[in-house]
Amino acid sequence: MSAASPVSGPDGAVPVLPTAELHVHIEGTLEPELAFALAARNGTRLRHADLDELRRGVPLEVVMAALGEAFGRRRGTGRPPG
Repeated sequence: MSAASPVSGPDGAVPVLPTAELHVHIEGTLEPELAFALAARNGTRLRHADLDELRRGVPLEVVMAALGEAFGRRRGTGRPPG
């Protein structure tokens, strides 16, 4: 008979552990200067012409519309709630 696994209890059952989705959006993790330095180093053109344009970012109305589109619909149906 083998010993219990470190992730299982003494009866061999695997406990149910809480989970979380951990991910980042790379554009949200970089300082603007670093984004341009990395783009220049790698020969990549950014969609923003310069640091000022990058810092201005996306207008709030565009962000809110995208969020409304993404979260204002029933999950997985593509239809409005209701």
